[in-house]
Amino acid sequence: MRGTGLLLTSPIQTNKEGVTEGSKWWILYQPINFNIGNSQLGSREDFRQLCQEAHKYGISVIVDVVANHTGNAGGGNQQYQPAHNVDLVIKNNRYFWHEARGVENWNDRWQVTQWGIGLSDLNTSNQEL
Repeated sequence: MRGTGLLLTSPIQTNKEGVTEGSKWWILYQPINFNIGNSQLGSREDFRQLCQEAHKYGISVIVDVVANHTGNAGGGNQQYQPAHNVDLVIKNNRYFWHEARGVENWNDRWQVTQWGIGLSDLNTSNQEL
């Protein structure tokens, strides 16, 4: 009998909202830092135990990671600004961010890689980040 050999989890980074009810999967894709643990999926220790148990059964764990943006401050003009609770070390360094604007031309590679898609866009080219 064949089973699965992989387990894929949503991002386990701390996210901007601590909700646990309902189907709000998108919250997991609005991190505020690069720490492990959030209200929906559990703590760093919970994740460690999950990996340990999966490995007992020969199951590898793959984690989706958000490395290119953070949670935003809201809709409208705020969608390209970081949320109020984004880690201040990240939030207060202007060199960690791309221009706070959204893609206007999806055929323009530069815009797609340098501007936001509804969230505040991190400058992943900055080696200090």
